Amino acid sequence: MTKRTMKRKDRRESRVPPPTMKRIEWALFGLFCLIVLSLQVLLYRHAGSFWRDETSTIQVAGSPSFASMWASLSWDSFPGLFVSLLRIWILAGPGATDAGIRLFGSLIALGGVASVLVSFREMTRSVPLVALSLIAMNDTIFYFGSSIRAYGLAVLLIVPCFAAFWKVSQSPTRLNILAASVLALLTVHCSYQNCFLLFGIGIAGVGVCVLCRLWRRSLLILAICFTAALSMLVYLPAIRNYRVLALIPTMASDWSSIFRSLAQSLAGTSTSLLVVWAVVLSSALILLPYRHHEERRSQPSSPTPSLSLFSLIAIVVGAVSELIFFRANMMTPRIWQFAPLIALAAVVVEIGLGFSTSTAWRSAGKAALACVIVGVSVIPAWHASQRRRTNLDLVSDALAREAGPDDLIIVTSFWLSPGFNYLYRGKAEWNVLPMIPSDRGSRIAFGAHIKKILATDRVIEPTLEKIGKTLRTGHRVWYVVVPNNNAPWLTQFGQFLRDHATQGRQISIPVEQPVSDLENTSLFFVEGWR
Repeated sequence: MTKRTMKRKDRRESRVPPPTMKRIEWALFGLFCLIVLSLQVLLYRHAGSFWRDETSTIQVAGSPSFASMWASLSWDSFPGLFVSLLRIWILAGPGATDAGIRLFGSLIALGGVASVLVSFREMTRSVPLVALSLIAMNDTIFYFGSSIRAYGLAVLLIVPCFAAFWKVSQSPTRLNILAASVLALLTVHCSYQNCFLLFGIGIAGVGVCVLCRLWRRSLLILAICFTAALSMLVYLPAIRNYRVLALIPTMASDWSSIFRSLAQSLAGTSTSLLVVWAVVLSSALILLPYRHHEERRSQPSSPTPSLSLFSLIAIVVGAVSELIFFRANMMTPRIWQFAPLIALAAVVVEIGLGFSTSTAWRSAGKAALACVIVGVSVIPAWHASQRRRTNLDLVSDALAREAGPDDLIIVTSFWLSPGFNYLYRGKAEWNVLPMIPSDRGSRIAFGAHIKKILATDRVIEPTLEKIGKTLRTGHRVWYVVVPNNNAPWLTQFGQFLRDHATQGRQISIPVEQPVSDLENTSLFFVEGWR
């Protein structure tokens, strides 16, 4: 054997990771899963009760009938899949208690890990260490993906949907077509944001097939996407009604505010993690066209669909579509709305950096990078696992004990109305500021009533009259305050209490752990009249 032949043999062998490297990959995957499981258990134990968005979803799922639940979808901000599954979970028995409902969210979050693994095993037969670390350890996905909202399920579905469409573009067997069709339907019926990501995935599938002159496959992918889009027409009444009920006004949103929200969803307050994301994502986007070019060079006569190009088109079209939607609707998105996009970006990073291809040096690099990502992510995730989602349940319990039947409770932020409606079990009358009708539907879908009140000249005068009557008759007025509430009528409310109440104080609400800034409320009362 000549020296040249020996060198070629050594190079070929270096492309295949030794069994030891594969065992290390699986060992790290198991370790990461154990870390994620441990953190999810801690979050389950420390999450406490449900915050306002969760209670809205739970109350919609708990409607008297399926028909009334479907009619109530406009009270929430998701299509029907998640609330339907939650309703089944509740009626089947495991969700009969708050702890059981909380378990539902935790199981979905853990299911996302299995979703990532199965998707990559189907696409590339590789162990997705980097994708797993970027998804499961992401603070936004970790904390909000396990909440009783559809974000965790949206993450769980978008990754295998990406894999299924790639399988169809590569090999349109009946099983692959069925899997892509079912996952496309489930994906869009889980989250409206996923519609934009499915649009990107569909365009990617069509694009790679057209470049290879696979016309029938491209039409097949278009048909799957069109069917999924057509199925969304059932939500037109709910969307129209939601536009009436929704209180979120058109805001002076700009690209900078949208990208700040995106950056926060990627890394929270961790600068090092944001740098990691910037490096790996930009590197992947740069390397994907190069990898596609190399794949085409190796197949000059009979090109096949390129996974690199498929990934590049999917993330670019999907992300741009979603961002344009937010900008066109003048919305500054909440960080949790980016959870499915983060998951898709993590998949693209794994593929773009070449870690889906098994070679010795890439396996070592994948393991090292995954360890770095987990190292910089575990501390923020640890802190998040100790964070209570709300203390409104503790405030509600205190009011149930202390407030008399003739007292009045004012929740100064109408956003808290669904949560307080779900949590409060006392005898005292309560309402929000400004006051709305006291039926269940109004307290969950409060937007239309608030809009009508805001359109009048007497925004909070009826509320102040009710407060004055309560104080004059010798009873107390309790009020719940949430941070960062900048409603203009709060000043008038506070001035009224200072002018007329003779005394008052804050009620201590003991809590032994951090509480989410989104719903860390305070409780006060006033009494007397002058």
